[in-house]
Amino acid sequence: MKAKFIGDQNNPNEIIPDEFEAFGVIFPKGKSVTVPEGLEAKFAGNSHFDTTGDGKEPAKAPKPDPKAKEEPKDEEAPAAEKPE
Repeated sequence: MKAKFIGDQNNPNEIIPDEFEAFGVIFPKGKSVTVPEGLEAKFAGNSHFDTTGDGKEPAKAPKPDPKAKEEPKDEEAPAAEKPE
């Protein structure tokens, strides 16, 4: 997860410092910082921080095997002929 200190959004007169420290993490003004594992919830629930991600890389989908044949879906399956 990445977090950026945005300050108190209800206080338009607040001056954001060049560096801000919270929970042992230093936030340079205007920059997102990777949050150490175990602290994600502290920042995600805090209105003074803008957070993105969950701290984990997204799982990569397996590459399809080009040699494997796709089985037809029910919609694509040919209709069975009715005996007359």
